[in-house]
Amino acid sequence: MSIIPNLKWYATLSVARGVSVRCPFATVDACPRYYQSLSLLGNAAGTPIAPNEDARLLSGWKETDLWPQTKDQETAVVYVEGKPYQYSQVCPEVAFDRFGFFVTYLARYADEIDSGVAHDRLAGEHVSQDDPRWVWQSATPQHYTECPIYAVLAHRAKGPTSTLPDPAVVAEPPSIIKHIEFFRLYWRSFWKHIVIAGIVLAAISIVPALDFKSIWNSIFGTPAEVVAPQEVAEPRTKLRKERSLRNLLDTEDDRPVSQLPNGIYGFVTPWSDPHGDPSLSVRPGGTVTLEVHKLAGGEVHIVGYVNKEAAQQVASDASSGVIELYTRAWEEAPILVSLPVPRIASVQNRRFRNDYVLDIRLLPR
Repeated sequence: MSIIPNLKWYATLSVARGVSVRCPFATVDACPRYYQSLSLLGNAAGTPIAPNEDARLLSGWKETDLWPQTKDQETAVVYVEGKPYQYSQVCPEVAFDRFGFFVTYLARYADEIDSGVAHDRLAGEHVSQDDPRWVWQSATPQHYTECPIYAVLAHRAKGPTSTLPDPAVVAEPPSIIKHIEFFRLYWRSFWKHIVIAGIVLAAISIVPALDFKSIWNSIFGTPAEVVAPQEVAEPRTKLRKERSLRNLLDTEDDRPVSQLPNGIYGFVTPWSDPHGDPSLSVRPGGTVTLEVHKLAGGEVHIVGYVNKEAAQQVASDASSGVIELYTRAWEEAPILVSLPVPRIASVQNRRFRNDYVLDIRLLPR
């Protein structure tokens, strides 16, 4: 069974090894590999570090013995036809923030033929849709305790000559210390309220004419001030209710759409072929982020977010062209749309931030 290097896998290893869940040196000023990974991946797959700050960090780290001395030790990004294709010697902390997996090496499929063959094989083996092989031809998992730079940093952090941040500040405090501090603060707050309550009750017996209810409420707040936040229905939740859709049952998980009853919704990976009878998952997670509705009449829709112009194209039965559909709302695509599968001529997916965007060619209805 292939390792799925997600947060659950990472946290399980951390607990087993008696260390903090995430690397305590995961900052640009504490670790050269974290800095170099963030710098290179920022230019290739995200937001880059500000130029002045990048120059400061590069100059500073090059003066230390922790800076890579050979090409094999360097974090590197290989480009093919102007697009990032391979990432090596990457900090797993940065890789997770960018790609959702704790890995030190990633390589994309050479082309759509290779990825298609791989997807067919993975589907035939019923491989979890959280598996990185749905997106990457090769992925090498790594826990931060296996990083060679971490070994040096952890050793030096224990010594009196360390120039790194104080390990007492960087590392997570022992569990017993956290519990002692919690109870110290809790009892301090508890006894403060007991004292105040005693003073108020004593005053009631001495000066009954005062409005002690108002005094009490001014100190502790009135019941009217403790109001549950009003629920605002998320657009997708509202759409499901309007369509009287239910979530898949656990017994229906990972079944093809054609084998599922009408009036349900589930989730698929963004690269699933909507015309190919994809299997639905009960809940989103990992790379399973695209919502699919099977309406009461049996028509299948994919649901996502678009900009105003794309929403108008979807609303117009006669419109065609290409739209960008996102699996999550963001400032440039805040409008939820439901797109019938018969209107989809073709789909291509690509990375966007920590998720995906689908370039969909529309057909007139």
